[in-house]
Amino acid sequence: MRRHCTTCEEAKQCEKLRIKEFYELSPLHRTEEIVEMENNENENILAMNQFNFLDMKPLKTVQLETKHYVISASNECVIIFEQNDAINGKFVFYDNNGNKINELRWNMSENGYVRDVCWCSSKNIFLILTHNSLFTLSSSTLEWNRVKNINKEQQQQDLKSLTIHGNNIFIMHRFGEHIEKLSLSSYEIIQYWTNKSLFRQTTVDATNCYDYAGWIRSNDVYIAMTIYDKNEQWHLFLFDEYLIPTRRGFVLNDLSSRGNCLITHLWDNQWLLMNNSKTLRLIDSTIGKMKKNQRNSYNGLSINACVLNKEYIVLRSFEPNKIEFYRL
Repeated sequence: MRRHCTTCEEAKQCEKLRIKEFYELSPLHRTEEIVEMENNENENILAMNQFNFLDMKPLKTVQLETKHYVISASNECVIIFEQNDAINGKFVFYDNNGNKINELRWNMSENGYVRDVCWCSSKNIFLILTHNSLFTLSSSTLEWNRVKNINKEQQQQDLKSLTIHGNNIFIMHRFGEHIEKLSLSSYEIIQYWTNKSLFRQTTVDATNCYDYAGWIRSNDVYIAMTIYDKNEQWHLFLFDEYLIPTRRGFVLNDLSSRGNCLITHLWDNQWLLMNNSKTLRLIDSTIGKMKKNQRNSYNGLSINACVLNKEYIVLRSFEPNKIEFYRL
């Protein structure tokens, strides 16, 4: 049992030791018993057939000022981030009719570059992830608070994405180089993984490298990640809460190797994947089926999406910069 720290300096040393122990966890044993998901794009599935962007018309289209990918939603509003320049940005809120209801200015030189936002229903707040910190934001009062400086011990890392799974927060560093599991109640680190412990090692030109993760999302049953492999192909992997892979499948071989591959959880075990292109993929991980939607040229290139109150899906696109509201 550790002794109680009586001075500020001792407390700092204890905190450094505690973090060091987390950051030096041995790689977890990886199970090879992974269920393969079938890739069948021609299967007619009722839920998937109801979701077809070729037939659906947006209820509302909102033109945006800038090209950015961040978007999320609560049960009452959609939040997007607009980055005007290297320092100035803002969060903009819309209701389910696409009407602007509020905005919050964001100084990136002080608060960091915004990487991801997710809704926390248990606390009724948004969680904002910047390149080095975690914030909370109330959509009703617009009050925000920095709750965690994630990169305090590893300044070279760049935070990328986050998701809430049960009573925990999973934070992904750039390319999945590190993934941290934090307590939602205390924001303290519970567990820590490196890409070496999560992804298989490969050899390219006699240089050790690893598959890397692009994005992370959860449906409270699985934690989903898009994984990029040495063959320059994207995959969808499903993990349990200990980040042991449980399902692997869907080589997304016609997606661009440039940029990222983002995930949106729609409902149940259905996920929407997009890759800065006109192609959207709907995947049902329960039955192992996938359906492709090819959007028309005037719709722009899809970047990200969110679900508003289980009734609407909101797509964020560029060329042109806009968000579109669709009724599910």
